[in-house]
Amino acid sequence: MNKTLNRRLNRIVVSSVLILFLIVMSAFTISAAETILYKANTLQETANTTQVMEEAEDTAAVVGTLEAGTPVIVIEDCTGEWCKIRYQGLKGYIHTEALAGFGEHIQMEKETQTEVQKTTGNDFEEAIRLEFEEMEAANHRGLDEYEHNRKNRIHAIIFGSIMVLIVVAMFATGIVSAIRKNHARLDKGEQ
Repeated sequence: MNKTLNRRLNRIVVSSVLILFLIVMSAFTISAAETILYKANTLQETANTTQVMEEAEDTAAVVGTLEAGTPVIVIEDCTGEWCKIRYQGLKGYIHTEALAGFGEHIQMEKETQTEVQKTTGNDFEEAIRLEFEEMEAANHRGLDEYEHNRKNRIHAIIFGSIMVLIVVAMFATGIVSAIRKNHARLDKGEQ
């Protein structure tokens, strides 16, 4: 009878610990994945011509269009695919890829204009080639930054998972210890 009770209690404890672990892991994974790409109340600019949507989805109504280099204010922290922005009286959502740090667009235009002004005649093709190389380098920097942020999110998830496992193991050890003490006390009472 005692062995059957012990087995049932052990199964209940193990099941409870697993359920608790799954609940904690799912909550932690969701919060760890939310990396802020653009902070609220910051000035950014559009990296290219983009449509402003009424809601944060591709099928939402278009409320306006912004040209590349248009300064916008980010209204809320951007943690995903969409950013809520404001431009003059226009409010809505644009894709995060459509944003750039304020001044980056202007700086690239100035560098390109300077390169074109320096060249004449047959060197124009070389200037265009250089411009594309600069754009490619800027794209690589953006991809490198994205990859760095992705790796940081993965490390945060792994670290959080390890911490959760440690807490769950400590919790399970405490429960098992308490059950054993209780059984030892019961065994002494039966003898």
